[in-house]
Amino acid sequence: MHDSPSTYNVPSTLPAISVVIPCFNHGQYVEEAIDSVLASDFQDFEIIVINDGSTDAFTNSLLKRLKKPRTRVIHQENQGLAQTRNNGIAVSKGKYFLPLDADDKIHKTYLRKAYEILEADHGLGFVFSDYANFGMHDTVWRQPEYSFYRTLWENQVTGCALTRKAAWHEVHGYNPNMIYGYEDWDFWVNLGKHGWHGRRISDVLFYYRRADESMVSRARLHRKWLVKRLRENHLDIYSDLFRIRSIRREWGAKLVVTRGLIALKNIARSAVFPPSARMYLRKTWSGKQMR
Repeated sequence: MHDSPSTYNVPSTLPAISVVIPCFNHGQYVEEAIDSVLASDFQDFEIIVINDGSTDAFTNSLLKRLKKPRTRVIHQENQGLAQTRNNGIAVSKGKYFLPLDADDKIHKTYLRKAYEILEADHGLGFVFSDYANFGMHDTVWRQPEYSFYRTLWENQVTGCALTRKAAWHEVHGYNPNMIYGYEDWDFWVNLGKHGWHGRRISDVLFYYRRADESMVSRARLHRKWLVKRLRENHLDIYSDLFRIRSIRREWGAKLVVTRGLIALKNIARSAVFPPSARMYLRKTWSGKQMR
């Protein structure tokens, strides 16, 4: 891994936020992603672009000559999304980091709004927002309020969330064994079980590019394997019925308010939980018990 010094304008002081942009063959989009950050109404940041062993000549050429304010380009052999994010975060200088994929964008107020929330609550691990799809499909997605209980069985947080770097250090970053996707889901579960929870901003501040082939579509093809791997990564929580019960008591009321009994039935069928846990959940969860 090496820096391209000509593309890095060293800030005079340490930045508050490091925006980490992995890039694999997305040269046609990466400048749009960078420019969305540069347009922010919060300017205390650095941008780190990591060329993850791109095989596309255009991408490699563009990243070698890229010159943007406060932007550093790092070139490495291909290591996958999770490890590439870790590599970028490891060399970052910010108190917080924002993972941003090279084909996505953020709203100009995202950094400021998320930063103010994290600065006001030092026990908070990360902040995420509602998001909009663009590209092949233009739709707006309103996220539910954060619930660690819900996060155990469904990924409710976008991968682009402003995160406290100290929390990333504590859980040793993203798990590289999530090779087909869901590395962000695994990360939120790991943060939550270490007491680092999230908060939602009910504004559309993140823009996700929809294409025929994407990490999300590929992850769906491998969902069964990925869910199994996620459970294996966190057997200390998924195989501990007492701990699941304790988390249910802490977060369950919020879950019912958000999705109701239909959500509970979905949880009980979820492959995330081992059979013994699913049997327990089906027997014990009811509307009356959860009030």
